[in-house]
Amino acid sequence: MSNTKFTKGEWAVSIQGFDDFKSIAVIVPNGGFEVTNIPDAEANAHLIAAAPDMYHYLDELKNKMIGNKAIEYKNQIEQLLKKARGE
Repeated sequence: MSNTKFTKGEWAVSIQGFDDFKSIAVIVPNGGFEVTNIPDAEANAHLIAAAPDMYHYLDELKNKMIGNKAIEYKNQIEQLLKKARGE
């Protein structure tokens, strides 16, 4: 993960508004951005906020795996990590 360049720090979700209109934002340490007016915006915002942690733990898991199926799982995890890096 040393070559990755993601925004550092804890990410969070902020939801404000009423039932018919919600302002949903993913908050990152140096600001935030809105993800409103799209289907499933709240669920997407939570997924985006969890992404850095998921990336970190998948990378750690890949490096610690041993056993018969480890190579297959490591390859699948590496493909996911590459997708997250835009490769």
